[in-house]
Order: sequence, then C-alpha cells, then structure tokens
Amino acid sequence: MAPAPCLSLSSSSQASSRSSEPSREYPMETDLSVVMRHVRQPPAHFPSIFEELEIGYHELPVESHVSGWIQLADGSYSVLVNRNESDQRKRLIAAHALAIFLLYRDKFHFRRSFGRHTFNLWGDLGEGLNEFSPLDSSYERMANKLAIQMLMPAATIRKLWLELPDADDDAKVSSLAARFAVSDETMKIRAKTLNLVERPSLMPDLPSLAPSEPVLA
Repeated sequence: MAPAPCLSLSSSSQASSRSSEPSREYPMETDLSVVMRHVRQPPAHFPSIFEELEIGYHELPVESHVSGWIQLADGSYSVLVNRNESDQRKRLIAAHALAIFLLYRDKFHFRRSFGRHTFNLWGDLGEGLNEFSPLDSSYERMANKLAIQMLMPAATIRKLWLELPDADDDAKVSSLAARFAVSDETMKIRAKTLNLVERPSLMPDLPSLAPSEPVLA
C-alpha cells in the first residue's frame, strides 16, 4: 500500500487558504504564540488552532493503517485525520500534524505530504512508509515531543496535580486524563516523564543477602 495520498484540495470548501498575512487575535502574534494561547487552558481545541493559523482540518474515512497526514497543496496547508479513529486518538494525530507544521514547514518544498501511520513510520520507501528524505526518525521524535507538550503542557500538569493532594496516583491520572481529553494510559506516561509518578525500576528487586550467607562466585 502506498503512503497516504497527497490530495488536491483546491476548492475553498475543502481547504483554508493560508495567506502571507494571517489574521491574529492579538497584533504581532507568531504561529507559536497563537498555539501557546490556545493550549493554556485544557483541553486544547486543535480545530480552532488550525482555523486561526489558516490551516485546513478535515476528517476523512481512509485506510485503517493510516492515522492522518499534513500536506501542502495549491499553496494551502491542510491536516487530514482518519475519521475512524477515537476522539482521543484524533487529538494526538492533530497535535502531531501541528508539530510537523511548526517545526518543519520549510521541508514541504521537498515533499508535499508527511503522514502518520499506525505501524512503521520510517524506512525504505515501501508500503505505508515515509521516505527518509528530507526527514528521518529523529525528526519524528521531535514532532512527537512537541505534540505531547501541546496536548499536556508540563507546567499545567504539575499545577493541577498538586491541586489533588488527597487523591492517589491512579485517581489523579484519571482526573487529569479527563481534563485534557486524553486516555488514562497517555496521561500516566506523561506523569511518569514529569516524575509525578514513580517509574518502575529497570532491574528487578533482588533479595538482600544476610552477612552470614555465603556469596557464590
């Protein structure tokens, strides 16, 4: 199966035109400052971010192994998301596409579409894969990192975590997952990376040896 197709979205009803002077709620806002304003209060509403940045956002029924992609067609950027994904998954896909736009839009003159798939993301050009050129897996990791930061900003997570002093960790995770419109598992991973939840040791606990016990060489 070929990578996600680069659709032609030429009509105004299908894609938003990104002009050289995009509208802003506040004067002199950059794209990043627009995003930061939107993600300050969870949950961030990514279609609203795309609308303000004049990026088209569309949910389409596509093949099951394709989550979504961002593309440049006829001078306009558009994000396409698999309609069959869960709402939580759609938010993650949208955040990832936005991260690609913010970090790597200068690469779009090399390649018009960057996809996100549910299996291998990078490798030799083939079924369902992105080409290595002009990006590779390190770019993907950076995009994932920024997407998570937009979905679940660290400062906000820490603040809200401290506002639940009487709850156990699982209850805090569930509460914040609902607040940020992500899955419990996604929030648990985020809490671990922020050292709010103890990470499991990579080594199993070994029984300690009493002084009288012989130590075998």
